[in-house]
Order: sequence, then structure tokens, then C-alpha cells
Amino acid sequence: MKKIEKASVCGLGKLGACIAATLASRGFEVVGVDIDPEKVRKVNAGEPPVDEPLLAETMAAARGRLRATQDYREAVGTDATFFIPPSPSLPDGSFSTEYLLRAMQPVGAAVKEAGKKGHLFVCSSTTTPGAVDQVLIPMLET
Repeated sequence: MKKIEKASVCGLGKLGACIAATLASRGFEVVGVDIDPEKVRKVNAGEPPVDEPLLAETMAAARGRLRATQDYREAVGTDATFFIPPSPSLPDGSFSTEYLLRAMQPVGAAVKEAGKKGHLFVCSSTTTPGAVDQVLIPMLET
């Protein structure tokens, strides 16, 4: 397996922002991707996009290795992409994959368009058992 030096994190909410900042503070080059322009602005200004204990300190420790964008295509330039969008519960107790698919589809398409091989997709979002095999992997394979 190829060594991971650059990572992207799709979803800069309470969990995604913390993972992105932690990876960057540990030496990885990280690009955060989010649809919310205010979260992107805050990350690029060195400000926490959400209120989480120690996030500001962790971002400061990242020393310029963390940036954000709304452009999913920038994930192609990384070795691995972590997907951490919301995963709301559905009335039957399962979890919606709607936001996860909205994040993964454009990154998958951009990786395919670039002809890139070996990009690691990491689902860090809550899913219903079977969703990865039945929904996410088939979508990525196409």
C-alpha cells in the first residue's frame, strides 16, 4: 500500500473539522472540502469552523498544512479521502446515505476523470449495516 502523505476530509462539521485538524497537526497535508462557504472561509483564516474544545489549538499546531475548499476535485490531489458528512436517522431506524453519496459521487467522478488509481476512500460516517457493500461500493465502481 502506498504511504499516505496528503489527505482530504469531506465534511467539516464537528467530527470532520477535528479529524482534518488532527491529521494536519501530525504532519499530513490536508485539504478540507465542504459545501458551506463560511466553514471554508474560517478554516482558511485559521479559525475553527465549529465550536469544539481544543480545535483552535489543534488547528494552530497544523502550521499551514490545513486548508479548505468547496471544490471536490481538489481531493484528487490527495492519497486518501475521509468522508464525514451528516448521517441522519430515518423513521425505520436506519441511517440515510444521502449526504454520503452527495460527497462521494463527485470525488469518485473526479478520480475517474483524472485516471487516478489507488485513491483510498474512507467512510467515517455512520451507515446502516450493508450500505457500504450494497450502495457505496457499487456507486464508486461505476
